[in-house]
Amino acid sequence: MIKKIADYIGKIGIIFIKSPIGAIKFIINFIAINITINSPVSPCLSDEKPKQDLLQLVQDEVNKKLNVFPYHGELIILKKNLHESLVKHTDLRKEPITDPDYNIFDIFNYKDGAYRKLVIVGEPGSGKTITLYELTQELIKEAKADENKPIPVVVDLCSWKKDKQSMREWLVEKLSHKYKLEKQLFINWFGERKILPLLDGLDEVKPEYQQDCVLAINKLLEEINPPQYLVVCCRIEEYESLIRNNDYSRLNFFQAIELQELTVQQIHNRLKYMKLDRIWQIIKDRGHLLKLLCTPLMLSIAIEVYTKISDRELNQFNSSAKLQPYLFNQYITIKLPHEDIPVRDRDRNIDTTRWLIWLAQNLKRRNQKEFLIEEIQPDWLPKYRIIYYIGVALILSLFSFIISILLNHIHIFNLTFVYYLVSAIIVLSIAQNPSISIVESFTWTNWSFRQVKWVWIISLFAALCLGVVNWINNGIVAGLKVTLITAIVATIVSLPTGFTGVERPRKTYANQGIIKSCKNAVIFGFCLGLISTLIGILIGILIDLRIDGLLNLLKVDAILGIIVGLMSGLFMGGITCIQHFILRLILRWNGLPWNFTLFLDYATQKGFLQGIGGSYQFMHDLLRDHFATQLPRYQNKVQ
Repeated sequence: MIKKIADYIGKIGIIFIKSPIGAIKFIINFIAINITINSPVSPCLSDEKPKQDLLQLVQDEVNKKLNVFPYHGELIILKKNLHESLVKHTDLRKEPITDPDYNIFDIFNYKDGAYRKLVIVGEPGSGKTITLYELTQELIKEAKADENKPIPVVVDLCSWKKDKQSMREWLVEKLSHKYKLEKQLFINWFGERKILPLLDGLDEVKPEYQQDCVLAINKLLEEINPPQYLVVCCRIEEYESLIRNNDYSRLNFFQAIELQELTVQQIHNRLKYMKLDRIWQIIKDRGHLLKLLCTPLMLSIAIEVYTKISDRELNQFNSSAKLQPYLFNQYITIKLPHEDIPVRDRDRNIDTTRWLIWLAQNLKRRNQKEFLIEEIQPDWLPKYRIIYYIGVALILSLFSFIISILLNHIHIFNLTFVYYLVSAIIVLSIAQNPSISIVESFTWTNWSFRQVKWVWIISLFAALCLGVVNWINNGIVAGLKVTLITAIVATIVSLPTGFTGVERPRKTYANQGIIKSCKNAVIFGFCLGLISTLIGILIGILIDLRIDGLLNLLKVDAILGIIVGLMSGLFMGGITCIQHFILRLILRWNGLPWNFTLFLDYATQKGFLQGIGGSYQFMHDLLRDHFATQLPRYQNKVQ
């Protein structure tokens, strides 16, 4: 890395001797090559490539989701009942489906697609999400075969909340963030009715927002160019409670289906297929056990832990509500044993259990399903927020002190004044957005003068003050020179703060955002530092600026270049890295792993989490909820 930078500096020096302007162009090209800077999407360009990319991304997601849990053989075809009372049934002439063994795609296409605005409801663990992804898989095949068919996209509603955004705007933002494609593409596709939203988890929307969420979905269907088709999944109890309280909370769809419990015969057939007659003999005459295993999820869990189930223990449970936590605990014990294993492995499993509890509780509290390492925010540790801010402030103060020393070294700035000035600029930039913002790539169209305004105004005011001080002490010429230098430095440093960092690159590995933010900070700092040095030399030559000769001029410009590089690096990803480092330090102090990726991958390997790109989520919401309700005995320091 050092050799590479030295080579670039050598090239820049040679080019600068021949043409100073050429050297600046060389540096700008270097930035363009090494940092992702997004350009706006041109409506004239074909969107076929992004469409194919999106289809492939959805296909990859479906493939992982359908292998998300050990269902032990082919997925059971769930019986389905029509539940017309759950929707506003806008067309009573449609003939009802009478065969409960219809698969979901057959129902969706029934009567030439008359049911393509569909609500899927069922009990927890009944297979709603799996059914939704089965439908998505068939719709992907349809979209690949016919380019006029809309692209199916699955969106979790859990993070929806009432604000000024319409449902269409919220979906555009959510899909752009999820699939890392430009917002404008999704805006265009929605306008052309080329997107088929499949909305999962209406029941996971905060209760106070659920009614508004339904109204927003209904309003989406009344807009100009609404989606041709739409599917929503929800737990039956929550949806019935919603419409019981307010009849306006019915979705304005054509039909609703309810996924039925597994029949006794289906349970028997699956256990027989798995050669688990022993389990069947235990449960066949126990109604509460059959009741619990009537969902695909719990049947799969029971099959997974059958070696740990004893008749004596099962007889202690007289209700499915008590048996479910027992089965989950047995599943955890099998995957993360604490006994009869080497001490090192035991400690690792105990830690993993504790960390999974912490992760589940935080995801549950924030109404989130997906977890990305780089998206951990200070509010994940509310008790230590003050310590976090103090830690960030100390490191940034160190940078301010270094910059102040450098400025003082050229004898034209007051050390104390500059220290407080630089600190104020940095604090002001963080105060605008106290959360950790990933600076992974940039978009020219989202450059905002509003973002820059106050940092730039304060910097220019400081330049004017320093110029006046030097005018009084050293004369008008010296004052003008200092004002010019500091104004240029202030402008160069403040301009990058107007970029909006956007997470366009698709996540392919954990913590990708922080790693790229760090890379951008180094590249931007290095390149802008060089540019400012070259500009300073040019200005010195043009206006005959001299401070005791050429060597002093070069020294001043080099110091100013270092300062601009440090400041630019901080604003273009450095502050993000510092914030994340302090947060991770506090998490480690509280008993969480320093190598988060290792923990997440281990939990994925053990069957608790599922990794998609750089994000992770629990295999099932019920498993997450079980971890979230565990007793504090596992938690030790983690809070």
